[in-house]
Amino acid sequence: MNKQTAVKIPSHVATILPDMPAFKLTDDSIIIVESDGKEFVVGATATRYNPDGGRVFGGSVKDRHYQRLVCALLAKGLGEGDHEITMGLSAAKQFIDEFRAHKGSTALNDEAVDMLAGVVKEIKYKVGSSDSPTKTCRVSLKPDESVHVLFETEAVCRVIPKKAKTYLLMQIGGGDWQSVVVVDGNMMHNTHSRVEGVSGAQKKLASLLKLSRAETQEAWISETRPNGMGGKRECCVVEKTRAANAYIFEQIPGILNNIEGYTDRIKAVVVSGGAVNDETFMSQLKEEMPQSLRVFTIKELHAASSDDESTEIDPVFACAYGLASLGVGAALDIGNSHLKGVFNVQ
Repeated sequence: MNKQTAVKIPSHVATILPDMPAFKLTDDSIIIVESDGKEFVVGATATRYNPDGGRVFGGSVKDRHYQRLVCALLAKGLGEGDHEITMGLSAAKQFIDEFRAHKGSTALNDEAVDMLAGVVKEIKYKVGSSDSPTKTCRVSLKPDESVHVLFETEAVCRVIPKKAKTYLLMQIGGGDWQSVVVVDGNMMHNTHSRVEGVSGAQKKLASLLKLSRAETQEAWISETRPNGMGGKRECCVVEKTRAANAYIFEQIPGILNNIEGYTDRIKAVVVSGGAVNDETFMSQLKEEMPQSLRVFTIKELHAASSDDESTEIDPVFACAYGLASLGVGAALDIGNSHLKGVFNVQ
């Protein structure tokens, strides 16, 4: 019997230099040891060593930074040993053609499959601490099985309850805010749009508070800011609300103008992605949306994982669960903010 597990790791990467003293890893971190001996820490621990860096947004299987993130998520989700799996990947609108075999296809192109197979066949990694023994996760792709590729929005649509038939989908994550019209359950690909995600609002907060990128991330999540007095912090909800409102206000016109021709059908907006869990951001999104549109989150629609309708999914995992509904063993959403994976393993 297969067991389904979900894994989330921050998409943050830092190089480990040979002269670094040993350090502990958080549970949502992993070290990838490459064939040439280079080591990279992926996850929350990486922010300590590369606080104002992170990952390159987007990318494809051909990119080294993307490969490194895939390896980190697979090793964390599958663990040590030999694993023969099927796989599903998601791609944002602007990168989809770098993945798929041809327009309209949901299969990864042959060159990328070969490259992916070579990258994951032997993943060396460490967990716990930087001086832990190196483990090996060996992954092979099942022969004669395609690696599935879906638009992120397409994957999300697969977990939205069928009672929602016609709506504007907004998938809002850390790096991307993607939108597309769904009519009678069918995506209208000509309405796809993409702008920067929550990170766009965070940049405005950084400007307001005069904080570094790492400090802004903490301020955004905790809704507190350093006050310069002995490490104490003070509330910054007002500033966060202002930053969120300003960013959302700037994006809404372009997104809604892009759905011209469907405005007579669209009466509702369905929001998915990590932004759903941010009450301040969501309150401003609902405030700025035209009153003719009702805004629902996938939480409010009680979206469930494909294998267990009684279990509501975390909106952060909506894309990964949508990929998992294809029946793949490893559903990988290599997000700009977090790596999310849903694994169906024995």
